[in-house]
Amino acid sequence: MKIAPPPPPRIIRLETPNHIIRTVERGDACESWTNWLLDPLTAQRLNARPAKLSMEALHAYIDRFDRSTKHLLGIFEKDSGRLVEVEQRFCGEIELGDELQDRSEVALDRFPN
Repeated sequence: MKIAPPPPPRIIRLETPNHIIRTVERGDACESWTNWLLDPLTAQRLNARPAKLSMEALHAYIDRFDRSTKHLLGIFEKDSGRLVEVEQRFCGEIELGDELQDRSEVALDRFPN
């Protein structure tokens, strides 16, 4: 059975009365985001040690998402533009025996206030 190629990259954008949910771009990298892994609870959820990310490491992280089968979405306050949460979304199909199964995984990282 042949697996179809991934869809072309796309930008996602949704709006609610108070928030904008959209594809994260390199320009969204900021000092508060480089500090998010310092939060012990965040680090624990990711099975990581608390540490400050460098801006270069953050850019490399953002670049890992191809906007086709791997999406990095930010939830931004509509009024201030402040990034309040990040969601990783992996979509695609995996082959199990002779059947294709949809695969979708989500991970949420909330920023401290």
